Amino acid sequence: YTLRVLDDTQTLEVAIEIGGLDRPQLHLAMPEWPPGSYRIRGYGDWIKNLRVTDMDAKRQLSLERIDRSTWTIDLGGARNVRAYGQYAGQ
Repeated sequence: YTLRVLDDTQTLEVAIEIGGLDRPQLHLAMPEWPPGSYRIRGYGDWIKNLRVTDMDAKRQLSLERIDRSTWTIDLGGARNVRAYGQYAGQ
C-alpha cells in the first residue's frame, strides 16, 4: 500500500494493490483499535471516497460497506485490483 499526505495536511490518500485474485468477492477491513489501547476508535468512519478499480480492465468495481470497518467488493472476474480512498482522522 501507499500513503500520500494531501495539501490540507490533515488528509491521507491511501491506496492498496492486490493481485492474483480468484474469487467472486473480496473483503477489506480496518482495525477498530490501535495496539495498547482499550478504546474502540472506529477508524473506518474516517474513510472517504473509497473506490476500487480493476487494474486490467480499467473499470470501477462495486463495493458495499457491511459494517463500521469492513467493505465487500464484487470482483466480477477481476484478478488485480486497486483500492483507494482518503483518511481524514480526528
